[in-house]
Amino acid sequence: MEIGRFEEALSGFKASALDNPHFKTYERIGECYAFLGRFTEAIPYLAAATTLNPGARAPRLLAEAWLALGFHQKAIEAADIALLRVPGYRKALEVRAAAEAQIGRQE
Repeated sequence: MEIGRFEEALSGFKASALDNPHFKTYERIGECYAFLGRFTEAIPYLAAATTLNPGARAPRLLAEAWLALGFHQKAIEAADIALLRVPGYRKALEVRAAAEAQIGRQE
């Protein structure tokens, strides 16, 4: 992942997830899909990581994926999960604000 070989990283992470399901592996799979612009494929992995771990990074990444797909309310909901876990989390606040702005434009 660090050198931008996301397809190769996906293969490794998926193999690892089969042997040892872990929230961080699911988070990384979702992140690889997001880097590749394949946000629909990222969603289930990021949702699983959000469920399996009480951290704020996975729901923030999930919020970003929802935002990229144009699901603004879902982006806000995911950002809110991140913010419940880490109040003031800057990146989650930014995603939430971007989603709110998109909703405001649609009204």
